[in-house]
This record gives sequence, structure tokens and C-alpha cells, in this order.
Amino acid sequence: MDDRPDSSPLPQREPLPRRRALGRLLLAALTPAGLALTGCGQPEPKEQRLRHARGQGDLLIGLAWPMLHPKRTLRNGVELAIDEINAAGGVLGRRLRLKVADDERSVERGMMIAEQFVNNPAMVAVLAHLDTYVASQVAPTYMFNGMLMLSPGAMGLDLTRKGFDNVFRTYPSEEVVATMLANHATESRYGRVVVYYSNDSSGHDLVQVFEQQARERGVTVVDRRSYNAMGSDHRLVFEEWRDMHRFDAIFLAGTLPIGAEIIRLMRQVGLQQPIFGNTGLDGNELPSLGGDATEGVVVPTVFQVDMPMPAAQDFVRTYHKRYRVRPGASAAIGYDTVQLLAAAMRQTRSAEPPRIAAALRDMKPWAGVTGSFDFDEHGELKTAAMVLKVVRQGAWTFLGTIDDSRCKLHRSSDGVIKRCGY
Repeated sequence: MDDRPDSSPLPQREPLPRRRALGRLLLAALTPAGLALTGCGQPEPKEQRLRHARGQGDLLIGLAWPMLHPKRTLRNGVELAIDEINAAGGVLGRRLRLKVADDERSVERGMMIAEQFVNNPAMVAVLAHLDTYVASQVAPTYMFNGMLMLSPGAMGLDLTRKGFDNVFRTYPSEEVVATMLANHATESRYGRVVVYYSNDSSGHDLVQVFEQQARERGVTVVDRRSYNAMGSDHRLVFEEWRDMHRFDAIFLAGTLPIGAEIIRLMRQVGLQQPIFGNTGLDGNELPSLGGDATEGVVVPTVFQVDMPMPAAQDFVRTYHKRYRVRPGASAAIGYDTVQLLAAAMRQTRSAEPPRIAAALRDMKPWAGVTGSFDFDEHGELKTAAMVLKVVRQGAWTFLGTIDDSRCKLHRSSDGVIKRCGY
């Protein structure tokens, strides 16, 4: 069950005929407000879902996620949570079941999956997707068909700014991540930094917020450059930085596996400044792929196996017993998202999606293995629980807790958990 690095481009399934795909997209565009089609005289999916939620039988949860991506281990955490809940009697006396679909990081696939999911009346909630560009496009389909949508991966603010009352993000947003990284640069006394980021919407948005937050903290972005997964001459940029610029650290906003290759090349060219990155580099593969070049790299995460909190350590033991490997952040956030959903059902004593959504907004902060969850009116986390971790001697280590059980986590005024010393 070990994580396996993704490749670029990701492997794809056999594509559907182009005419069929275009026809489906046109049909979705012409259907009012993203509503699924039903047979003549049949109740709408929204009404069927409410009937099932009020009745008997298993409750189905959907998972739409890229199953060939390093973060595919989210599924392990989801399945572990469901099995634990069912072993304890289920939720409201009803068992939870999981339906998994590979979205292949494609909007087209995401839309097709959403169409299938909303037409299943037993499905009350879906966990979807890793990418904001997919999640934001399919959210209206879930909204208007009365299904709860929880995203444990999409970080773009666009997802929670559409006014949908049944869409929630259980992972910190780009704004939170960028703010935490700006704090890290400030506290590390990096007065001048350079930025290298993936040339996509996520990279652009993250860097824009980082620059704003860094500027407010007195950190100067000396230069920033974007790169493409294919065709970019990284070496040319790095040699220019080495010869032409003076700076204290490098912010790399990228993904695996290419992020490890970029770090290797930075060190080969002679850039020895500290490197800190975004959550796209948060994977077990980075130290193994990047080797010695990754020593000292810092990234934010929602979970690290040597976090000192008892709940986190209990989860590590349980996960390792089942999968024979230690969990990463993706597995932990998948586990927490399902347990949070079950807690909201119990609180409202209902499986009806509108009532679950109301419970999520009204419930007091709920403690999971990755931190505390409570939501604002947009479905956004009020306090995003993140920590920093660093590569030391070829392995990820929770930043600040090397044999130090007394280390405490402190929440800052901007709502993120700050590291507790080196």
C-alpha cells in the first residue's frame, strides 16, 4: 500500500469517443442549474435522496479522486474510518458504504461521475476532488441535486465562494497555506526570497497570496518565475539566480514527482539557499526521489506521523496495523472527513443532506487526528490546523519535536498552527 509517485502526464484510461463526450457536456450545459435528468413521472434525485435519508437501508458515500496520484492514499483513510464506524454500529443504526470513482484529474470525468452519483438516491454525500478546477465545476451538480459535497483536497477559494450551502472544504485553502509560508519566511528571517511555481491556476493563486502576505511582513520577493511540466529550461533560470541575484531562500510551489527533480537541479547548479514549498510537495516520495538534495526542505502539512498529539499517534498505530505502512497527510484527512461527516449526522440525528450541512455549520469545533474542524457560512474552515515538517536525514520530521514531548502547538491570530521551535 506504499505511495507510488505519479508521472507526468498521468496515465489515462481508454478515452470515450469524442462525440459522446461532447454530447454529454452539451447536455449538462443545457440542463437548467445542473439538474440531473430523470425519467418521465419519476421524482427528482433530490426528492428521492431525502426519502432514502428518512427511511431505512445503508447510506452511501461517494469518493471522486485521482487513483493514480500519490495522494490516492486518501482512500485508505476513508475506508478505515467507514470500517470503524460500521464496527461500532454504524450511524443512526445504518451502515455506511463507499462508492469510488477515479476522476483522472479531468473536468469531463468529474462531470460524468457527478451525473452518476446524483442519480443514486442512496448516496447522501460525496468526497470530491483533489483539484479545484474539477471541484468548482462539478459543485453545482451536487448542490442542485441535494447532495452534500466535502472536498478534502481542492484548495482554491473559488470553491467556497459560490454561495452553495452544502459545499464544504475540509482541507486548508491556498490562502491559509500561503499565509503560513509567509510566516515561516518571516520567522526564519528570510528577508529576500525567489519564487519558482507551476504555471497553472493553482500555482498563480498561491504565489499571488504569498507575495501579498510576504510584503506585509517585510519579506521581498526578488524574482519569480513559472515553469511548465514539459519544456521548461529550469537550469537557465537557476543559473541566472545564482549569478545575478542575492536572496536568502527559495519558495518552490510545485507538485511531485517533478518537484523532486527541480530541487535536485537547484542543488546541482549551486543554489544552496534553504528551500520551502507548498503542500504539493507533501508526499512520502520527496526524500526518496530527491535524495540528499531535499535535506532541509520545509513544507506545511495537516498531518505528520511524529506529531505528539495522542489522537494522531493512535491513528498512526491503527493505520499501520491495517496497511503495514505509516500514514501520510492524505490518509489522515480522508479519515477525518468521514468521521466528521458521521459526527454531524449523529448531532442532527438525521441523514438528510440539508440537515447535515446545517449541523456542520452549527457544531462546536470537532477534534480529529489532523486538528480541529469548524466552518464559517461559506463552508470554509475557520481555523485550519497546519504544521510544518522538514526533511532530516532522508525522512520527514515534524518541525520542532525531535524527542521533545513537551512541545506545544500555538494558534496564531491568522488562524494557523505555528511551529513550536526548532
